[in-house]
Amino acid sequence: MSTFRKNERLSSQKEITQLVKEGNTFLCYPLRVLWLVSHNERNASFQIQAAFSVPKKKFKKAVDRNTLRRRLKEAFRHNKDAFKKEMKDYPYTVSLLIIFTPVNALNYEKIEAGIKKSFQILKKQIAEKTQ
Repeated sequence: MSTFRKNERLSSQKEITQLVKEGNTFLCYPLRVLWLVSHNERNASFQIQAAFSVPKKKFKKAVDRNTLRRRLKEAFRHNKDAFKKEMKDYPYTVSLLIIFTPVNALNYEKIEAGIKKSFQILKKQIAEKTQ
């Protein structure tokens, strides 16, 4: 059973600011993913940290934003272990900021498909960036 632990959450304002300024980005409907690779000093295994955002401009009600954020987190939680297994040889920490882009709310299945596809794109881009 996979969980979304505190050490996997990207919560440091300093790290988020650095990610927005220096990070790479790509679009994978329904998501926009900002990512930044940093060398992992603590141990030689692959680590991933993530933060999720749903824009207030598109979803005025907090209930709607929270629902979508929960769906994003759940889809991430279910699919991150497979991604970590594929990337276990890389001694890096990847910081992610996942932003929900559509104007209308989507169901969980479409969000999960977007997360899976974005993990595939991210794997390719990390491989290109780190070689």
